[in-house]
This record gives sequence, structure tokens and C-alpha cells, in this order.
Amino acid sequence: MKGYIITTKKKMTVILLFILFGCLTTAFGWFEPKKLTAEQKIEAISELSNRWLGGLQTKMPDTSAKIFFESLLGVSLSGYRSFQTMDEVLYALRSGTVSSIWVPDLTAYWLLRNQKDLRELKTPDPQEERFLFALALKPEKEQLRDELNKALLELKQNGQLNELIASYLTTGNELEPFYPEDMKVNQKQFSAKDTIYIGVTGATPPLDLLDTQDRPYGFCVAFMDEIGQIMNRKVTFVVLSNESAFSSLMSGRVDAIFCWGSGESTLDPGTIDTKRSYITTEGYYPMRKYVFLTLN
Repeated sequence: MKGYIITTKKKMTVILLFILFGCLTTAFGWFEPKKLTAEQKIEAISELSNRWLGGLQTKMPDTSAKIFFESLLGVSLSGYRSFQTMDEVLYALRSGTVSSIWVPDLTAYWLLRNQKDLRELKTPDPQEERFLFALALKPEKEQLRDELNKALLELKQNGQLNELIASYLTTGNELEPFYPEDMKVNQKQFSAKDTIYIGVTGATPPLDLLDTQDRPYGFCVAFMDEIGQIMNRKVTFVVLSNESAFSSLMSGRVDAIFCWGSGESTLDPGTIDTKRSYITTEGYYPMRKYVFLTLN
């Protein structure tokens, strides 16, 4: 009888472990994406009506984002949900939490090259770019902003910026990862006051990329290496969550956020007023359109 009880307990333990494993795999997404039924598939933007749209969290509240994208797309969404990381955005799409996601055009084409289960919902190309990606700074950091702009102008004029864009952003070729330890500028000795702290989140690949160990690499590192050499300043990267990036900038934890949208009010020194919460450098890469992705 005693042996029977022990055996039964073992069986119950095994069953409970299988149940627990099943719950965990469901909760954490350790499964292949489900194939969509004909009713679930989306073929056109108009089919986003009465469905959920998702994207990375921005300074815009979800309720405002819903109104913005409804106006942009001419549809009535069921709702809009934002997420902290690109992995969370993709999981929301694959798990059916949202039917489509939006990303900047450059990020979309990078995802389409690397994620084979994604497909673009075509929208008309705009007549002009929507905004430029730039470095964001606190308003009182105008002097540093001017120094960065001077270095960026030189990078544009000597053709080095175009070479970096071709190498890291637009060709689709896999390069050897370029990390902070590879930066030429950081091989020199600098004092603390000659160091620029740059915040990166990995939220807008391939402009700012983080590897599996949350180390920045690629375009943002190569770009800031060139900028640092021109300015003769050391560059130190600080990895931030998308949620805390702006507060880290305002608190002085970083001098600048690498990837941020610029606009007329953030670029023109003549528009500075007490209401403006940040300024930006001149842009280093344009964002022409929002791209909407769904599953194949």
C-alpha cells in the first residue's frame, strides 16, 4: 500500500508539472504563431476597421494615438495599445492581441528582412517626409546641441554620413557588429567633462540596436564614433528602457537620446519658450511614412 501511494504521488507530480509547463508556454509565448483563418487575415488598410492597432509607446497617450491613426487611415479602430519594446509589439501581433502594428518605414523594412511571418499593408507614399530622426537634448543644452550640429554638418559634407547609412541602414547586408569597444574615439584619454552620455533604447532598429545582452551596436555606435572624433569628445552609451528614456534625459542621467523625432519647434532656436520640454539636433535620417504590418 505504501508503495502504491508513493507511485500515485509521483504520477500526480508529473501531471502537475505538465500542466504548469503548458501554462508557462502559453503565458510566455513559447509556441509557434498560429495560422490565421481567412476571417482573421487582413489584406488592406480598410480592413483595420473594428480591429486593434499596436505600436511602441510614445509621448502620445493611447487614446490620442487611436484618434490620430483613425484620422490618418480613415478607419474606426476598436482600440490602440502601446508597448515598451519591439519584442512586446511583435508578440502582441503574433498572439492576436492586435491585428496590425505601425512602425517607422526604416524599421518596417528591417523587420520585413528579418521576420519572415510579417507583411506590409500598403499605403500611399507621402509627398514629403514626416519628420527627421535626430538627437534630443534638454533645452538648456543648447551649446552641446550646437557642437553636435557642427559635427553633423561636417559628417554630411564629407560624405561620411551617406557611407554610414549605406553600410548600416539601406543595403540589407549583414555587417560585423560594431560595438563601443571598437570606437576609435574611445581609444583616447578624456576627462569626465569631455564625455558625452548618449541614451539608446533599441526601440527603433536599425537606427539604434541592442544585442541579446543589451549592448548597443551598429549604426548608432558607428555614427557617434565619427561625431566624437570630430568633436574630440568621448562617447559613453547608456541603455535605457523606452519608458524611462525621456525622464532620464530630463534628470540629466544622459546628455542626449540618440533616436528621437525632430520638428520645426525642436529645431528652430527662435521658437524656444518655457513650454518646450526638449530640443533636437539637425536630423540625420528622414522618416517618410508610417508602415503598418500584419501577419502573413
